[in-house]
Amino acid sequence: MDALLAVASKRDVRAYSGEPIPPEAEAWILDAGRLSGSARNRQPCRFVVAEGDARAAVAGAVYGAGNVLGAALVVTITATPGGGLVDFDVGRVAQSMMLAGWAQGIASCPNGIADPEGLRRALGIVDPE
Repeated sequence: MDALLAVASKRDVRAYSGEPIPPEAEAWILDAGRLSGSARNRQPCRFVVAEGDARAAVAGAVYGAGNVLGAALVVTITATPGGGLVDFDVGRVAQSMMLAGWAQGIASCPNGIADPEGLRRALGIVDPE
């Protein structure tokens, strides 16, 4: 798919087909995030694929639980603290991953965090002290 067409045609989808995502497509999506640029080349983002029991726990910590529970692939993007530039980098990473999926016919939707502490627990992330 042409890059401009991917940007112009991408739509958020909250109900999915139930079809599994091929492993090579999953790797493509994760690589799109990994290869995204970042301010000052900090690369502050890490990706956690929520599977098994973690998926239900993640669903309980976001605004739209249904689209997490129904998705074939759930990727959480974590970032080192840093404010504005890091927040911008997270957005770049998410958009790159969603466009990479869309280019392969894979629908997606971002989801906001309603319970940050619950999400940390779900992912086993310990707050630095």
